[in-house]
Amino acid sequence: MKFKQSNDGLDPVRSTMIRLAIDGLWFAEMFGLAPPKGELRQKIIDGLKANLEEEK
Repeated sequence: MKFKQSNDGLDPVRSTMIRLAIDGLWFAEMFGLAPPKGELRQKIIDGLKANLEEEK
């Protein structure tokens, strides 16, 4: 499946890196591949959100 990039003004490299990181987190959770839990998981999500906000 090809991801349709939007014209939202974000750097396509940075937004793709964040999308792939989120996809990896989801994949690890769905298949039980040692996904991060608790505080670590939240810090990862917060860091990804902060990285996205820096770009705006």
